Amino acid sequence: KNGCKGGFFKQRAEISSPKALKLSTKAKYEFQSIFSIKSNEESRGILNVEKFEFFQIHDGRLGCAPPLSIGFTKKGKLRLLGDYKVGEAEGQNCDRGIIFDVGNTVVRRDGTEYKINVVLDFDGKSAFDVAVYLNDKLEVKGKYSPPNEDKYFKSKYYYFKHGVYSENMFDYELKSQIKMKRIQ
Repeated sequence: KNGCKGGFFKQRAEISSPKALKLSTKAKYEFQSIFSIKSNEESRGILNVEKFEFFQIHDGRLGCAPPLSIGFTKKGKLRLLGDYKVGEAEGQNCDRGIIFDVGNTVVRRDGTEYKINVVLDFDGKSAFDVAVYLNDKLEVKGKYSPPNEDKYFKSKYYYFKHGVYSENMFDYELKSQIKMKRIQ
């Protein structure tokens, strides 16, 4: 059950880093997870399963998607999403879909093991490129550039989250072996 402040997500089980990166960081990182997920939804023949977030680059905003959210759609496909937050107040005042891409591969929730690699290239000016590989095949990619206008929330740092973060409660078992390393 989600015990955190803000938002409309009812379920959250995640690992969160400290405020990890300054916006001036110029570096390339790779997050890797060898994971499997089991859910009783799929075993009951439900075709549209609960969507959930799996990995995020966050900046502390309360409301809207963070600069980067990597998740799975109701059809089980990998999805990138990122919003701009309008103002500092908590809530859903957002410019949506600044980053948006959906892959082709369906990730099963029957305990099948997958490997996901998230390559993040920070430019030292608050922007970053992202490329996500599923079992060594490029699945989705995008770029986040922070907004220039004063009306938007201004990030002060970036940090990382990994786990299951969903709008609705659902039973699942996620197994994930993770590592993150600087590659440049």
